[in-house]
Amino acid sequence: MGHFDAEKIAVQCFAFSGFVQDALEEVLDVPLTYTLGFVKLGNKPIFYTSMEGLKEMLDAGRPATATLNLHAWLTLPSDEIIDVTFGTTLGVLRNEPEMIGRIATIHPDDMVGEHSYHPQLLGDDFLRRIGVLVEL
Repeated sequence: MGHFDAEKIAVQCFAFSGFVQDALEEVLDVPLTYTLGFVKLGNKPIFYTSMEGLKEMLDAGRPATATLNLHAWLTLPSDEIIDVTFGTTLGVLRNEPEMIGRIATIHPDDMVGEHSYHPQLLGDDFLRRIGVLVEL
């Protein structure tokens, strides 16, 4: 992520996922879908907002709280996931420096245990409409 520090990456998954999308599409020579949703670690959802909560934000044109519980990653046509920020976010939140800089590149069928990604929205239009997408 170049010159950005871990704390900035941890709070800007929306911007960083969009920031790397074009470059990854060019390198991989496939379109990537900007995906919003949540991740389950074990049975615990991380960055979860219900679909009803997301609709309320969309109707209001702003997030319900200062912290938006939603995560962004990129999805390949084969459903494989490229998540450039989750490892760093967990590393910062849990004070686990060994996680900082890790990215996830995995097909959902290959995830082990109770870990899983749960897409809720495709594209960045939702973030733009509620006014939280920051351009890098």
